[in-house]
Amino acid sequence: IICLVTHILDCYIFSKLINEKFKVNLKNILIVLMISLLDYSIGIIFEGVIKLAFTNLITFVVLKLIYKKSICKTLIGTLFIYLGIAIA
Repeated sequence: IICLVTHILDCYIFSKLINEKFKVNLKNILIVLMISLLDYSIGIIFEGVIKLAFTNLITFVVLKLIYKKSICKTLIGTLFIYLGIAIA
């Protein structure tokens, strides 16, 4: 559940960064749900830096799939999200 909430919040924050509304539809919910399950599975298998790297990569993939923005814009948005989390 925590992985699911985290990825939904990531999508919400990214939507605010790019001034685009997060569309709640079946496709987006399924993407976030499947990626959250993958993130949870990776969290069980790996620990430390490897887990963090996979989580960042998974967040990047989720945002890229849902918003279909350029790789550069998605990467910068992902970095801003994790900088905000680190500061908080």
